[in-house]
Amino acid sequence: MASIWLVDLAEQLPWAQLDGYDISSSQFPPAEWLPRNVKLMTLDALAEIPSSLIEKYDVIHVGLLVLVAGDDPMPLLRNLRRMLRLEVVKTHFYPIPNEITHPWTHMHLLSVGELIKNVKDSGGDVKEWWDIYVKAIEEARNGAGIRMGMVVAVGERPCSSSSPQPGRLSIKVSPGK
Repeated sequence: MASIWLVDLAEQLPWAQLDGYDISSSQFPPAEWLPRNVKLMTLDALAEIPSSLIEKYDVIHVGLLVLVAGDDPMPLLRNLRRMLRLEVVKTHFYPIPNEITHPWTHMHLLSVGELIKNVKDSGGDVKEWWDIYVKAIEEARNGAGIRMGMVVAVGERPCSSSSPQPGRLSIKVSPGK
């Protein structure tokens, strides 16, 4: 389900408006199942961003960009940056430690398997993808692993003087129950 993260976050931040976007609404639950502060919409993040979304958001959470960014992630990253209201961006790189390479690999393989299933369900030809996927699983069983690190971009913008830390936007999310 495309909205699980937002639904969970909505319980923790009932005062916040949470908007979710995906290229297709096929994975969206019925709107009446969503919390009042969650809205799901379609958006092609690689296309021109509508003017109504420019500098609209304080926080943007994305996952598995590698599956949609193609060979050049810059158009997608530029669009995400245009949607943020911020002035300073700091980028941090976090390598994947050796001890989690195996579960990290399986997490990504499960995601790729889900992507292949969704393409097949929508009528796409997945034979070549499936063959590569099966080979990747076999290689993982024989000890191969994915070691691509995570990149986190943190943006800052001036906040009111009544903010807990003037000059910084800070949101703390507690772990799930």
